[in-house]
Amino acid sequence: AATATAAVAAKPRAPKLSADAALRAFPDASGGMAEYELIVYTANARGAGTDGVVSVKIVGDKGTTQWKRLRGDELSRGSVVTFELTAADVNDLSHLAVRLEPSDGAASRLHSSWKLDKIEALHRGTGWKSVFNCGAWVSRDDPMVLLDEADTWQAKTKYTIVAHTMDRKAADWTGAAYVTLRGAWGASRELFLGAPGAKAATFSRGGAQRFELTADGVGPLLAADVRVECGENVADAWGLEKLVVSPDGAPEHGGEFPAGVWLSAEAPTAVLEKERRLVDLCVAVFTAAGGGGADAPGGNGGAGSATPDFDGEMFLTLHGAGGDSQELALVNDATVEGPPGTAKTLFSAARPTRFPLRVPDVGAVKAVSVRLVASGTANSSSWLLDHVELEWPAAGAAHATGLPEPGAKKAVAGAGKKPGGGGGGVHVYGSRRWLHPEDGAARLLRQLPPAEYSVAVSTDADSDAFDGDVFLTLLGELGDADEVKLVNKRDGNFAPGAHADFVVACGGVGALMGLRVRVEQSGAVAWWRLGRVTVTPRRAGGAPVYFRYNGWIHAPSTVELTSQSMFEYRFTVVPATGSDEPFAGEVFVQPEGADYLAEWVQVCGGAAGTAAASAGISSGAPGHVTVKLTDLGALRGVNVKTGAGSAGPLQLSRVEVLNVTAGGDPFVCLAANDGGGREELSPGEETWLSATARRPHDVAVVLRGGAATWRGRLFLELECEEGACEPVALTAAAAAGAEPELELELSPGVNAGLSLTTLDRGAVTSVTVRAEGGAAAALDLDRVVIGGGSGSNGGGGDGARTFVFVRGGGGVAPDGSMVLRMLEDVEYAVAVGSGDVPGNGHDGKVFVTLVGDIAESSEMELLPENEDGAFERGAADSCTVTAPDVGALKAVKVRLGLAASDADDVHSDWHVKSFTVTNTKTGAKTAFAADRWVEAGGEATLAAASSENTFHEYTVKVTPADGEEGLIGDDGAAARVRLVGELGQTLIMRLRPANGQPAGGNNGAAVYQVQGKDVGQIKSIGFGLGNEDGDYVYRDIRRVDVRDATSGATAVFHARRYIYSWEGLVELPAAPHDASYAVTVTTAALGGGGAATLTASLVLHGADGDTPPLPLAPPWGGNELSVSPGSSDTFHVASVDVGVLRAITLSAAPAPGGGGGGGAAWNVGSVEVVASASDDAAVFEHGAPLPLGSSARIARTVCEVEYDVLVVMSSCRGAGTDCSAEVMLGGAGGETGWLPLPGATLARGAVA
Repeated sequence: AATATAAVAAKPRAPKLSADAALRAFPDASGGMAEYELIVYTANARGAGTDGVVSVKIVGDKGTTQWKRLRGDELSRGSVVTFELTAADVNDLSHLAVRLEPSDGAASRLHSSWKLDKIEALHRGTGWKSVFNCGAWVSRDDPMVLLDEADTWQAKTKYTIVAHTMDRKAADWTGAAYVTLRGAWGASRELFLGAPGAKAATFSRGGAQRFELTADGVGPLLAADVRVECGENVADAWGLEKLVVSPDGAPEHGGEFPAGVWLSAEAPTAVLEKERRLVDLCVAVFTAAGGGGADAPGGNGGAGSATPDFDGEMFLTLHGAGGDSQELALVNDATVEGPPGTAKTLFSAARPTRFPLRVPDVGAVKAVSVRLVASGTANSSSWLLDHVELEWPAAGAAHATGLPEPGAKKAVAGAGKKPGGGGGGVHVYGSRRWLHPEDGAARLLRQLPPAEYSVAVSTDADSDAFDGDVFLTLLGELGDADEVKLVNKRDGNFAPGAHADFVVACGGVGALMGLRVRVEQSGAVAWWRLGRVTVTPRRAGGAPVYFRYNGWIHAPSTVELTSQSMFEYRFTVVPATGSDEPFAGEVFVQPEGADYLAEWVQVCGGAAGTAAASAGISSGAPGHVTVKLTDLGALRGVNVKTGAGSAGPLQLSRVEVLNVTAGGDPFVCLAANDGGGREELSPGEETWLSATARRPHDVAVVLRGGAATWRGRLFLELECEEGACEPVALTAAAAAGAEPELELELSPGVNAGLSLTTLDRGAVTSVTVRAEGGAAAALDLDRVVIGGGSGSNGGGGDGARTFVFVRGGGGVAPDGSMVLRMLEDVEYAVAVGSGDVPGNGHDGKVFVTLVGDIAESSEMELLPENEDGAFERGAADSCTVTAPDVGALKAVKVRLGLAASDADDVHSDWHVKSFTVTNTKTGAKTAFAADRWVEAGGEATLAAASSENTFHEYTVKVTPADGEEGLIGDDGAAARVRLVGELGQTLIMRLRPANGQPAGGNNGAAVYQVQGKDVGQIKSIGFGLGNEDGDYVYRDIRRVDVRDATSGATAVFHARRYIYSWEGLVELPAAPHDASYAVTVTTAALGGGGAATLTASLVLHGADGDTPPLPLAPPWGGNELSVSPGSSDTFHVASVDVGVLRAITLSAAPAPGGGGGGGAAWNVGSVEVVASASDDAAVFEHGAPLPLGSSARIARTVCEVEYDVLVVMSSCRGAGTDCSAEVMLGGAGGETGWLPLPGATLARGAVA
């Protein structure tokens, strides 16, 4: 091996191509134009800026752009400058060429070099942003660099905007129009409505122009700002009817934005609100009486004097659960007459001032904002507001009625009423306060009626004994209540496993929407693991609202919880068939879902008048009860128990759990199958029943040719290896969001797209078909094809096996049934021609799978008649295979087995020239597109000659270990790869130096472009090294990255090993984790502690989340650890990247069987965790025994570290200084702060 390594290292490396030469390998892009945004980062180093001219050339999978000069701001030291470019569309970016030239009018040489840090390039059409790192000087001697893409991500959202023009005379227009989208997350940049590079767009009368634009994702859209650039001619105007905006991937965030406006030079802008329904309300403004007071402004009277009237302007904004309204002007011209010819609104303490409004619905209004504008009179400088009332019409009242007319006399709104909510009533906002025009808008909160709530707080059993303070804020439909403190009594309301009850008094918030929990540390413990909070209004009919958390909270911090939905669940307990007599005792069930374990629910045997009351249950009369519970999620199973006072045992068959609210099929929990499918429960006995997996089946129903169209319902009863399933109705696929169709319309031939779901009882052995409906004629059935699928709860039995059943004779009469038998096998004649090409011939086995329009056969071996010379160069072979009639053939899958000699020859491939299959029963003959190579041990799919294949472009990046030679530049060396995905696998594709490019850096990584079959999501790859000249090679490969250029999907495959050409293809699965950690646990020598044998696991808590429990297993295998005082053990684990580590949870348990040590505790001294990606080292000191069978949460220890800092001073003139110096270090764990460098001599040329 050493000799081979030396030989490889001695090979001369090919000279590196210059950037200019490498660029010539890329063709010019042809086609449309695209817009790009480039952000140029100049390094923050002395002399890094440049006065030269910088040009770029963008390279992608469609070619290159022309050179584009970056015009704009100077590229000075440390600058970050953004440039907008319009150039040829190169689609997916891969490289970026940068060129530095003398500035215009300067000498032929540059004055200075330029140190480029990096460039971020955004393709506005696709929304993908790429990063091109440089970190080097672009000099006069080497003025051009070619940068490789270092990273890419979807940075923008694509919006489809359709602009509708009015169907009115002169509404059409040609000009430049722009739109800015405003959403819940912010506002986008201004977007030009037109093609890239164009300066104007044409909007035809009554037309709808469609634009696809890319911008920052702004979340659910709220409004759109439109701006046009028009000439001064008054006729140059655009009649905009509306905009329809749809974000890509989230159409629910878009909507229609009605306009109905003319845009011109005089009115070039418009704000379009998202379409909302209009609602009527009456605003009543109350001026305070009495005025004066210590807070009264000068000139408004002393204490006890009357409040002056206010005759300025008032504007109101509604803040609702569904957003904010526009600012509404409160104008009532009939209130008072001011100076001649001027109508005014007067706000007086003599009576409230009312304003009828029709506004967009913003949901429940939680607050209003009031803004004043002075009119210039003495009575508009200040105003004493009492409150504002919003009066909503009663539910069902017409919008046009029930509102006061301007100036009409009416009783004071809200007099004699309490503030209400819902469909009608009066809501009161604000309290007595002085307002001044110069203060801007004043926000008035809704006055909530007083209310009391019962609050139950559950602390998880594995929590620390939290002794701090807990505060709650109720968040409701009507507003937010004031924060209240929950008293932590001495006996520990928040101790592990505690359930504490509180009564709080605050404002009534209406329907509870959320809960804000704030914790403060007032004792010794800062960590609290909150389980659940239940809030119940203390009034008649008040229903509890649940807030589940089940997580740690570290004081001081705040979390917001959302309410958990309440669902109706129906529990049915079914006794076994043949029970001697009805069971009359108590039966309880306790469901466990994916989200939580519910409380016990009594199903039968309850007191008279209760939901669980029943005289007795039997197989013919099962017991059932419907209750409301928090959403269980996917059901895992149920605990079942009988009452201790029951008269006799319960012969239990199954328990069914149906989510009545959500609908769908019930979950079925079957009793232990001891041959009779029953389980006996004695009085007071308890058992656990797991939820049985349900299995979806794809079904195709084939009617005979010439049969009449049949309409009705069709039921299938499947008899399986593990028992029979109940009859289930077939359903047809429906549009998204619609219910599946039960009424079927079946035509002669194949009727695919049908489905049903049954219990997973294994392989199907027979099918009973029952017809039901209004069809007068019999169902002229030919066959039923049932495709197996994965069980919904992890079942699946026989995987994707297909079962074909045919009729025995006659049809299915209306409202009749028929038992179908398994399909008889058919002989297929297979004729294969091997290509007459050098090196052809395969000595191994050949397997084939037939793919038809209604089924797919199992894999079968081809056994030609001339076995000795089969599949040789130029040979024609034939054989027969037996399989079910799969219908019209669409494709065949060919797989090559390895011959005995293939252990020494990985190139035993087979070139298929022709492939024909004939159904001997029907005489149908199908030819398949062949004339291709199939790799030894590989698989190929040959489509029928009339079908089409879909090919994708793939980018394959191969990264060797540091210091290892790469694949490019080695004479003749090449790699081979085969992609395996959910839709199949590609042929073996060769990665040759001719189609590869260096990926940058000094690790020899290379990027290759290959084309292969669309395999969908890539699950694994086969990777190997090959050499065209026959010499064996090997490389230490770190990883392989594959990107589907068509779909954008990526996958990473870690090798971390030497790969040898004589191994053939090495299978590399997709990397399941994105982080690895080295964990070192030190066992301390504590008093009384000794050696122990145990098993352990670790949970990492980081800034970005938590890992699942990670077993700490020794490298030699097994899971038992032997620890002793003073020992230090290192483990390597892999999991998700949780960011900067903050805490860990260490768990220990006795080794199975007691192990070799007798210690009852593990004396844990400290734990050190090092993240391999960032080298972030975190220490967690414990210094205490960890009892076996328990766990401990350990916070990160803040460590003081000593650093050696080396300062090398420049030797240029004036470089030294007599000032003191400080340094700040920044790392993955934060910053150190400024640290002085004591005693440093920072003279010219010094090394301190």
